[in-house]
Amino acid sequence: MTDDRSTDQIFDIFGLPPSKRECALINRIALLGGIILDQQEANKRLEQQLAEALDQIKALKSML
Repeated sequence: MTDDRSTDQIFDIFGLPPSKRECALINRIALLGGIILDQQEANKRLEQQLAEALDQIKALKSML
């Protein structure tokens, strides 16, 4: 399948391709997004562990 549009028409539709710097920034943003998601999951696990530890402390205090 061929496209009869000129390069200028295609750039008008999609815009110019990203520069090397823009590509590097896009990659960094993607990596940081992944790190943020990992940190959020770790935070949820730590909150759960903290809640469990507090429950254990209450149980142990009630045994005294």
